[in-house]
Amino acid sequence: MTPATRAFDCNPFQLLPIELVLDIMRAAASIGLHFNRTWAVTLALVSHQIYRAVKSILHHTMVISRGNIEAIDYVCREPACDHVLQSVRRLVVCYPELSYYDQHKALFIVLDFSSLAPRFPAVAELCEGRGDSPVAPSFAQLPSCRIRRLTIDHELYGAMSTTFAGATFLPDITHLQGIWPPSFTAQQGPVRWASTILNMAPSVTHIAFRVIHLERILWADQRSRRFRPNLAVSDLVDVLRTLLGYQRIQRIAFHVAGTCVDDWPIFRRALLQIDDRRACCWLDYRRMTTYSEYERRLEESAWDGRDVWTEAHDIHTLLALEDTIFEQKWREEHD
Repeated sequence: MTPATRAFDCNPFQLLPIELVLDIMRAAASIGLHFNRTWAVTLALVSHQIYRAVKSILHHTMVISRGNIEAIDYVCREPACDHVLQSVRRLVVCYPELSYYDQHKALFIVLDFSSLAPRFPAVAELCEGRGDSPVAPSFAQLPSCRIRRLTIDHELYGAMSTTFAGATFLPDITHLQGIWPPSFTAQQGPVRWASTILNMAPSVTHIAFRVIHLERILWADQRSRRFRPNLAVSDLVDVLRTLLGYQRIQRIAFHVAGTCVDDWPIFRRALLQIDDRRACCWLDYRRMTTYSEYERRLEESAWDGRDVWTEAHDIHTLLALEDTIFEQKWREEHD
């Protein structure tokens, strides 16, 4: 057998430089995470060298949901898994209770993030799906926290002036998302409200608002209940003009979901009046009638790499896509 024949018969990867092989493995792991996470994990187990190459990709995002809370608890309790926590760059909390029933111990186990937060030193993006979660306040107490992207399920002004008032990461936040207020008051009108938020976060370049109302609230979710926001075109325009008046603002986005998608004409009028491509909107027509459905949608988005920054469009794009958007709404309602 000639050398050329032997080279043809061997594994093609053996003919490539090891650096190129590892780059291919990283790309495969990154793509695999979005379609088949189990396959991506299996790939990491091929060899220690491949695991080291894909570790940062494999553990980049941690999603805490109802379905994996027990596994997350195991990782947090196992000292040998510290490297996993230290590799997490994006933490998404879909399940605020952070608890599960341990059948072996016959008791409820609760993740205590007041002690766990310091074990996540690399977290740069934190997304909280529900306002009663203790995770974001726990990170706010850490002097070494380096969060740059923060999504909270609170009205922004109230949260930043109370819970996050002393947070060391607040001056460094570049992407900020929170709840649109139910209404404005005479003392705290939309212009003053928007200006105060930006003054509290001097490095913010991207700011987004969740405008979500769920159709059915279960009894267990009453503590998290929010009234449907009282939307007005004038308030939206005042806030947008105020925020866009800051040169550092690169993008303002609205995540509109639940029953609030019916308020699209209000957003349409406001965005047309502003007519600035930095102002955009994500009309999220996925079915969300209860908090459980909302949590599932948040989990899906986290694993798919979708958020308001990837999905929101400016008004001209939205108008061009309007027929497609309403067709999507019809399908969601009739599935």
